[in-house]
Amino acid sequence: MGKKKKDPERMNAILFTVVEQIKNISILLNPIIPNATKKILSMINISNENININNIKDENILNNEKELGNLEILFTKIEDDN
Repeated sequence: MGKKKKDPERMNAILFTVVEQIKNISILLNPIIPNATKKILSMINISNENININNIKDENILNNEKELGNLEILFTKIEDDN
């Protein structure tokens, strides 16, 4: 039996940490690729008002009671014309 079934509290903590890091990386990349990072942050229920470097350390902007939003394609495929 895997750890997931034995210790759901630990699994929740790990998943929260992963989503927290996705939030932080997305906030940092927002000035460079704003469309993609806004899609990601929207998926994890972070509002546009909370896309701010000061919220990197704020764990309270993540609502772990909510489910993830709809998943979207971040980038369109570039077709090779050759």
